[in-house]
Amino acid sequence: MINVVQITSDTKVLIAAPAKPMSREISDSIGNMVANFPAVLEAHLPYCHILNVMKEPAQVLVLILEELTDFETIAPAVCGRLPDILPTEMSLMILPISKESSVAEKIRATQCQVFERLYN
Repeated sequence: MINVVQITSDTKVLIAAPAKPMSREISDSIGNMVANFPAVLEAHLPYCHILNVMKEPAQVLVLILEELTDFETIAPAVCGRLPDILPTEMSLMILPISKESSVAEKIRATQCQVFERLYN
C-alpha cells in the first residue's frame, strides 16, 4: 500500500537512519524509478515517525522537489510504479517536501539518499 503524507512547518517529525533498511535492490530500483521525473531533485529512504500521522515509525520515501506543488503532477505516476518495485506485503509512505523545507537538512543527514539530480 502506498500512502502520501504532507507536513507543515509545525509537524513533529523524528528522523534517523534505519537500523534495518530495505534491501539494496529495492532502494536502488526506487532511486532509478524517481530519476525519470525531472521534478524530483533528491530521493531518500530514512526511518521516520511523523507524530499524530503514523502509528509507528517506518522507512519513508522522501522526495525533495524544487516546488512542493510539483508533486501533484507526478504523484499518480510515482504511486502507480511503486507497487511494481515493492514486495506485495510491503507498504511505503511518501513524504514530498520542497528543497527549502526545514526538514530537508535533517533528511540529508541520515545519509539514506537513493537519488540525486545535479541542481543549484
